[in-house]
Amino acid sequence: MATLTIRNLSDDLINRLKASAKANNRSMEQEVREFLETRYQQKSRLISAIKESWDELPETSAQTMDSWKNEGRL
Repeated sequence: MATLTIRNLSDDLINRLKASAKANNRSMEQEVREFLETRYQQKSRLISAIKESWDELPETSAQTMDSWKNEGRL
């Protein structure tokens, strides 16, 4: 596993990271790791999440779409 060193972070940012870590019952290092994992998800997980969201959308018929076009909604 690789190591990442980040220099010159502002005191304000460090304080926000500490507060977030404390609120989530984690170390600051764990908090940053969790943030990065969430922000930069693996493509497969991201695609799965998008597909799940897509599946939750209601079905819309072609007839409904045509009526929306006629109403100027599209």
